[in-house]
Amino acid sequence: MKYARFWSPILTVSLITLAAGATATAAGPAMSFGGRAGLSVNPDQFVIGLQGSWGNAAGPLDFAPSFDMGFGDNNTSYVFNADFQLPFSLPRSSARLYAGAGPTLAVFDHNNHTSNSELGLSLVGGVMLPMGATNAYNLEFRAGVGDIPDIRVLLGIAFGGGRR
Repeated sequence: MKYARFWSPILTVSLITLAAGATATAAGPAMSFGGRAGLSVNPDQFVIGLQGSWGNAAGPLDFAPSFDMGFGDNNTSYVFNADFQLPFSLPRSSARLYAGAGPTLAVFDHNNHTSNSELGLSLVGGVMLPMGATNAYNLEFRAGVGDIPDIRVLLGIAFGGGRR
């Protein structure tokens, strides 16, 4: 029964993210996917994950879902983010800033064989640095509101999407 309780929120959020991604894909052709890694505070963890982005999914906003796994601090965390981000171009620069927010579902699997899930809001900001014509590096800062990880700093790489 423990596993059904654990996987149910993960499956629900995954299906919602995929459905929103399919809708966003129809809205705008600029899509990118990639990986990322970084550190988390409260819980203090090493984090690895996957990220995606669908450009202009809601007017000027990009839909940027991501999934992160954190290891350390006597638990493993599984964090699903469904962010909407507003990109900002810098004058005379190929770098692009972004800021946004979105709901976050965090599932914590504790080493004492218990688990719990929490829902919160993530505030996000970052910079995209181009790598060739279609790929980019990104550095992202996330602040959690609620019982989700307080701070995450992540370095990622995104393939596809082109420059806008």
